[in-house]
Amino acid sequence: MKHHSLYTGLLAFLLSVAGSFCYGQKDDIYRLAFSDTDTSNFRIMKLLGHKRPAMIRIMDTTMRMRPARFWIDGLEKATAADIRKMELDEHHVYNHSYLFTDTSLSKLFSTSEKKELAAKAAQTGSGKLALHGTNYTTLHGSKSIKGFYVVSSAPLFSSNGLYAFIDMLVFYKEKTSTELNDSYFGTIMLVFSKDANGSWKKIGTRSYLIL
Repeated sequence: MKHHSLYTGLLAFLLSVAGSFCYGQKDDIYRLAFSDTDTSNFRIMKLLGHKRPAMIRIMDTTMRMRPARFWIDGLEKATAADIRKMELDEHHVYNHSYLFTDTSLSKLFSTSEKKELAAKAAQTGSGKLALHGTNYTTLHGSKSIKGFYVVSSAPLFSSNGLYAFIDMLVFYKEKTSTELNDSYFGTIMLVFSKDANGSWKKIGTRSYLIL
């Protein structure tokens, strides 16, 4: 009985440490994604004559990460002609969502790893988010907003813990009464890698302007 109690206590401690570590890493990714340390993350907001806002407004509920960011069914059997057709189809997920059209990123992950990331993404859901920095903050609801705001996923980590991903939808409201379907502006996917010292750095961006 004594050994069982000791084991239970040790397991609870290890789970607590692992949870704290995971939350700490998520905080790092959110900070790198939204802080002014890298203003290129939201370069898309400068398109169509707009100005990137000084304050990035983020909805306080996360979105599900899209599995098609990592894998598209049938892709391993696609010919060069098939891929070219997907590239030219503005409505195809390969064109607007698939992350690994960037060959430098694609080389970092095997096909099985891409499929595993897609499966992980499919299991994500919405959750509450509370972020506050010098140039970003979370808000509850977009009804009174005019201008840009962002809906973000929670960070997703690779199985080896060396890569992290965060997916975003960018909205722009010309006026507070603009309907949701008329306010879609673009998408952003950021990719980070962890170096030997345990520090995260951005290694990739996938932005898409919704027209």
